Amino acid sequence: QLACAPLSSPEGKDYFAAMCAAANFAWGNRQVLTWQVREVFARKDVEAVDLVLPIPLNLEVTRAALAAGKHVLVEKPVAANRGEALAMVRLEKKHRQVTMVAENFRYRKTLRRLKQLLDAGTIGRVYTAQYNVFLQVTPENNKYARTMWRIKHEYPGGFPVDGGVHNVHAIRYLLGEFTAVRANAQ
Repeated sequence: QLACAPLSSPEGKDYFAAMCAAANFAWGNRQVLTWQVREVFARKDVEAVDLVLPIPLNLEVTRAALAAGKHVLVEKPVAANRGEALAMVRLEKKHRQVTMVAENFRYRKTLRRLKQLLDAGTIGRVYTAQYNVFLQVTPENNKYARTMWRIKHEYPGGFPVDGGVHNVHAIRYLLGEFTAVRANAQ
């Protein structure tokens, strides 16, 4: 079951209507199209939601989804600031439903294989790690950098919080929590 419920502009409604129509065609008329997210949360036949929202709305809508008994997949970044991120963690601990951040790096074959090798002890114990990422992400060379919500964002951190979170997750997934961090940037 796919439920589409955009919360913002008329352009957003047109975009989501087109997206839902395409999904409806692909999945054989099993989708629900509504402009009210609370209608989705009230439905008994909707068990889980993937929240694809502007970052400042994640906490409020996650709270409402969990209160309605829905499992929640929330896109990253999960919060507009540290306080909201901590509130999201408290929500996870308070509710029994599954809550998960949509992190796609975890499912890359290379990372999963490396994780297997590390867990099996094949590589040996890791004492230190260095993870280098060299990217020039500009609106001129990257379609993601051209999206308006990235150009005129309402949350601190910019690309390191939006895109860099994948790299931080990869390290934590492979090696566990950090004990020390050093970063250089230009």
